Amino acid sequence: MIGPLGYAIGLLVVIAYVIVVFSYIHYPPTASGEILQVLSVLIGNLGNMAGLVVGYYFGSSAGAKGPTPAEPPRAQERNVP
Repeated sequence: MIGPLGYAIGLLVVIAYVIVVFSYIHYPPTASGEILQVLSVLIGNLGNMAGLVVGYYFGSSAGAKGPTPAEPPRAQERNVP
């Protein structure tokens, strides 16, 4: 299970992404081309992290309660007479 610190970090990443994208849209940077490229890469990485956080908490493994039981042995491996 994930503790309260994990939830806080996940929430922080998602909120940071929303704030950065909002700022980027409403207050576009006026820097040179190279800095804009670096800024775009950083925003892309932050978006990827936000996507991973959302996928972790709401993805297909969100309802898993733990590891699945091991597969039972096959008939030839059970040494059945």
